[in-house]
Amino acid sequence: MVGRVVGDARDDGAAGRAAEHGAGGDGRGEVGGGRRAEPSDVRPESAGRPGWRGGVGGVARLRGGLSGAAGLSGRARAVLTDSDDPAGHAAACVAGARVALLEGKNERAEGLAERALGLARSVRSPTVSGLALALSGLVAARQGDGDGSSARFSEALEEVGDGTTGALTRIELLFCQSLAERVRREKAAADRHLLEADDRLRKIAETMPEEARATFLTGASPAREIVAGAAALRSPAGDA
Repeated sequence: MVGRVVGDARDDGAAGRAAEHGAGGDGRGEVGGGRRAEPSDVRPESAGRPGWRGGVGGVARLRGGLSGAAGLSGRARAVLTDSDDPAGHAAACVAGARVALLEGKNERAEGLAERALGLARSVRSPTVSGLALALSGLVAARQGDGDGSSARFSEALEEVGDGTTGALTRIELLFCQSLAERVRREKAAADRHLLEADDRLRKIAETMPEEARATFLTGASPAREIVAGAAALRSPAGDA
């Protein structure tokens, strides 16, 4: 979760500012190595293959280039709507909801998240339905519905569970929850969940070869935002 979603918390201390910077809040629209994100960075061979769904799932990870991301997401949904692939369609709707949030289109994000939720539950995909609920929770926070936002995140975390299968998804849910809590001005809870996400992320990194850890922790979103925000919280300056 990047860009404007993180930007909701930009005035909430060092952690919020670090997350915004880590999310590409400078607006450069670059991907790895300083290269600008282009639509060709996500080029699936066919709608029915896993590579398509994986590519679409990465659309919202692009730093900037929102028009290209929105186009790719829309293309995916158009193809998958008429396909016999509700799991792929659900993933495409989650990607579209992410992009809509980045663009500040709350109602569109909510509609896509709800569609993703129904599709994901129809094929019993708790990781996708959990993410859909989290995105809906972010929208609710933006719209001032604190109780609704909290309820959606509770449901999302329960849906994903705490096992090894959904470990990375749970980390992303915790990060999204911390963003929503910053929007709701619940700073203590936001800090707690951000630090928990960082702790869980680092435990996974410890199981990897040492040479792969830095890339895992800082090479992609939302890991880089989690690491940056947690580092700011743990710094001597704290939340100054």
